[in-house]
Amino acid sequence: MPVDFERAHNYKQRRMVELQMARQSWFMGLDRTIMNNKVRTSFKYGWDKFCASNHLNIGDTCAFSVIREATCNDDEEWEEE
Repeated sequence: MPVDFERAHNYKQRRMVELQMARQSWFMGLDRTIMNNKVRTSFKYGWDKFCASNHLNIGDTCAFSVIREATCNDDEEWEEE
C-alpha cells in the first residue's frame, strides 16, 4: 500500500479493511512490517481469497479507492465515520 494512501486514510490505526468489487466484498486484515526503518502496511489475511476470486496473477495491477470510511467493532459491525 503506498505510504501516501496509508497516511491520508490513517491506516496505521486500522486493523481491517473491506474491499468491494462487482457487488462482492472481501475483508482484509492489515499487516504492518518494518522495512529499511520504515513502516509498511499491506493486505494480509483475506488477500488470497480476493486474488483467487478475481483471477489475479503475479504481476497484475490493482487500483483501489476509498468509497467510505468506517470503523469496525469487535462484533464486525461497521459504523460510518
